[in-house]
Amino acid sequence: MNMQNPEEEQVRKNSGRMFEHPGIIRPRFVRMIRLTVVLTMVQLFWAGGIFYIGSKHPNLVLLPGEPAIDAQQNRITNPEMHQHRPVLYRPMVIYALYSMLHGFYVLIPCGMARYLTSGGWLKTALIFSVIPTPGFLLGLFQVPLAAYFLHLIRQPLWQDFFRWQGRLQSVNGLTDNRSPQK
Repeated sequence: MNMQNPEEEQVRKNSGRMFEHPGIIRPRFVRMIRLTVVLTMVQLFWAGGIFYIGSKHPNLVLLPGEPAIDAQQNRITNPEMHQHRPVLYRPMVIYALYSMLHGFYVLIPCGMARYLTSGGWLKTALIFSVIPTPGFLLGLFQVPLAAYFLHLIRQPLWQDFFRWQGRLQSVNGLTDNRSPQK
């Protein structure tokens, strides 16, 4: 049985973190958000391109057994035809709309995480990046990176950073028995 003094155990736990103030994580936090936003913007441009190609050239990608759309049938010549435009129901166009919606679901929590320096919003953005997968090729980069970031923010230094940011924002840790300043 190895009995150690509590001070020695505390020194052993913090031996590698002597100069690691939670504030040094902030640049990494900003880079993490920036990289997630850049990949999401690439996803949005990808989805916009697929939407444009799918709506302008509806017969480019057809599922097996799917009938082709006549070019005249796809044009909107009067307001009633807009309701019957068949290209909007093509799988390629629906995928593009879904991918764009998913991209905005990632961008909103990224913006909130950056603005509030919040671990909860960052975790939400990373979970949205992982599930559901964003696209054919982009998932190869976005999903493993988001999974790595999710693993990274579970480390004690990141938890200290988010607690430190919470104290800075609420001033609860800096004042004795007073309500937080607004």
